[in-house]
Amino acid sequence: MNCKPGDLAIIIQSEISENIGRIVHVGGPYGYAFDGVFRWVITAEGAPMRGCVANGQFVDANTGFIEDYMLRPVSGLPINDETPIEINVPEAVKLAWGIEAPVLS
Repeated sequence: MNCKPGDLAIIIQSEISENIGRIVHVGGPYGYAFDGVFRWVITAEGAPMRGCVANGQFVDANTGFIEDYMLRPVSGLPINDETPIEINVPEAVKLAWGIEAPVLS
């Protein structure tokens, strides 16, 4: 598992690209998907996230669920005088992955 309940995490992968880079609070287990992938209940930090409901419509929501592999906890990021106060999305993804991030369109 990448995360645990209570973590702040960054969304590093999503079928809805505008959610990538968002910071979320990891609540508790949502359960396993039909394909055996573990999911967490998450709550948005700040503005609502985009989500897709069963009928395919997009909605704005403060809570939802996401697969564990799509999250990286951010509690381990260094906090010091050289850490920027604002981190743009590509930089945040690079920090979470520890690698060069792909260009998202």
